[in-house]
Amino acid sequence: MVTLEGDELENNTLLLARDVLRNNMTDHHDPARPNTQWIVKSALKDEDIDLPMIILDQANIEEATVTFTGQIPERIVVGLMVWARNSTRRDKIAQEAKAVLRDEHSADSEGTTMLASGLRYLRSTSRNSDGYIQGYSELLRIKEMDITYQYMR
Repeated sequence: MVTLEGDELENNTLLLARDVLRNNMTDHHDPARPNTQWIVKSALKDEDIDLPMIILDQANIEEATVTFTGQIPERIVVGLMVWARNSTRRDKIAQEAKAVLRDEHSADSEGTTMLASGLRYLRSTSRNSDGYIQGYSELLRIKEMDITYQYMR
């Protein structure tokens, strides 16, 4: 279980989102892989890329409000990328990931939901940024997504 608080709030939000995705998504790769191999917190070395992949690469505090107890973050933005060989597969995986992270009942393997951790889904944005990655010879279909949560603790 990942606790969301203090100095590790941004990193732990990424870990929770990663674990919720791992617990709620199915790999349609042939042969199927464990979710730890295609849903990761940071990009792998070029030689370890096996598409498709979901990469949770950043989280940041968007706004903060001063209260009697100090500064409490209001919004946390989780950034993720979906890498695939074709745009149809990329878009399907991105849509599924967004649905999982939007559902307040989606939980990690220990039953902890984003909502139970103090995160309430607000909105998401996405953009296509297809391109080449150093060390990988073919064009990657990449969708970058930012998912914004209200932090309620």
